[in-house]
Amino acid sequence: MSNMKKMVLRVAIDDEKSKRKAMTAVAAVEGVESVAVDLKERKITVIGNADPVCLTVKLRKFGCTELLSVGPAKEEKKAEGEKKE
Repeated sequence: MSNMKKMVLRVAIDDEKSKRKAMTAVAAVEGVESVAVDLKERKITVIGNADPVCLTVKLRKFGCTELLSVGPAKEEKKAEGEKKE
């Protein structure tokens, strides 16, 4: 689990139907643990061991897709908790 990544992608989705199709396409990729879609921001957040390039290619069929960030999945929350103490 130490190599879990949080990937944020911007996708050209604008309705519930395309949102559902995009979530299904991303969930089918090997290594994906969770998927969250923000329809207003047009962003998909994926957590898992999946290849970010593979996710981008899968989502290209829905329109313009841009990989915004790739980082550790939960390291930030632990670091914030240590700083507060």
